[in-house]
Amino acid sequence: MPTLGDLVEAVVSDLNQFTTNQERTGTFVGWLVDDALNKTGVQLADISSDLTNARVELASGELIHVTSYSLDGGTATCPPWFRAQMGTPLNDEVDENTRVVVNPQWPRYQVAKRLVDGIRALNADLFAVAETELTSQPLPSNYELPSDCVGILNVTIEEIGPSRRQWPFNQWTLDTKNTDGKTYLRMDPLGIAGRTVRVTYRKAITVPDPADLTSDWTDTGLPESAADLPGLWAKAVLILSPEAARSQQQAVEQGERQRTLQGWSASAVSRRWQELYATRLDVERRKLRDLYPVHVHKELNG
Repeated sequence: MPTLGDLVEAVVSDLNQFTTNQERTGTFVGWLVDDALNKTGVQLADISSDLTNARVELASGELIHVTSYSLDGGTATCPPWFRAQMGTPLNDEVDENTRVVVNPQWPRYQVAKRLVDGIRALNADLFAVAETELTSQPLPSNYELPSDCVGILNVTIEEIGPSRRQWPFNQWTLDTKNTDGKTYLRMDPLGIAGRTVRVTYRKAITVPDPADLTSDWTDTGLPESAADLPGLWAKAVLILSPEAARSQQQAVEQGERQRTLQGWSASAVSRRWQELYATRLDVERRKLRDLYPVHVHKELNG
């Protein structure tokens, strides 16, 4: 399964096709610290030219400000406020010999935030699925459900005997407004105790922290086949950013690609990605509907 970091890199790669200003990269060697072990700068390597007032993106997604960097020494001069630029999360855990990006066109943390927005938007159309097992009671009863339950897809009662066949149960009510703040399944009396009641339910999508690039797609609870949707959402938004507009102008004015880039429109590309997103979303919506059709049930009184 892809991680959030994998999705970020895929989006950045697609967006970079629309600019000739390709990323300048280098290597993070380590932090510079003072006598009190406070971080005061960084050591870099494998950068092709001197830097002045540059933003440098670390592998953690944090952007730092480098006032100057000389190829002679490999040490970057940084102001006291050089950390956590543009709202990126402060992160001291940066491995040595990892990639840095100089003046990134598409900062990874900003891309991750748009991806997370795309995952959150899927809550309106898609859902995660989970199951829980309860034990039947002979009298009318409220069965507490997991706190992440937002809707019930199916309720079955397990048959007594070796077959363990599941029989649908169609008289129940989902109670999400109990005074104790918990969620309950209310059922008519079953007349027998100890039978397994299996509840298949919709659960809320788990939305990752954009600062955690290691979070896995499976953590969202969404189908594997839907992993491309947040990327389409993010690209449709990011391509319209002011940076993209400036990139378009620079690209059209440069070199051999001028003829191929003429007529390229950020808004047109964004619309195309929006169309692809809508088409793919409809496919995933229908898949879930086919897998978990609506089961008619009778609501209990009061």
